[in-house]
Amino acid sequence: MIDIPCQINHFFHRSCPLVLFTKIPYQCEGCDEASSGLAFRCGKCKFQLDVKCALLPTIESKDTDKI
Repeated sequence: MIDIPCQINHFFHRSCPLVLFTKIPYQCEGCDEASSGLAFRCGKCKFQLDVKCALLPTIESKDTDKI
């Protein structure tokens, strides 16, 4: 089982941390898919990402030297 953090900072939404929510209906702002499962969400700005998009490695990750 993968440990999913309860809160993350994401480069898509630098202004606020994203908090993990369960079973909320939402539209992912990364892949534009609708879902009602796990999502990282900013309650203040209503920005939300599904777990898959939120936890993908990014070009800004510490592993960029491997590219």
